Amino acid sequence: MFDGDGTLRTVGRDGTWRTWDLDPHRVAAHVCERIPPPARAYWERIAPGTPYRDGC
Repeated sequence: MFDGDGTLRTVGRDGTWRTWDLDPHRVAAHVCERIPPPARAYWERIAPGTPYRDGC
C-alpha cells in the first residue's frame, strides 16, 4: 500500500508488516547518518583519477 507521504507498506507471507521509505532525500539522509564517507585513500584506490566526493 502506498501512503501519501512517500512510503510503501508491505506485508509478507508470515504476516510481518514493513515500511519502505521511497523518498530519495530521506533515504540519503538516513544512510549518511549511519555510514561515514569513504576515506580519501580508499577513494583513490577504488576510483583512481576520479575527483573525491563524500556523497553526503
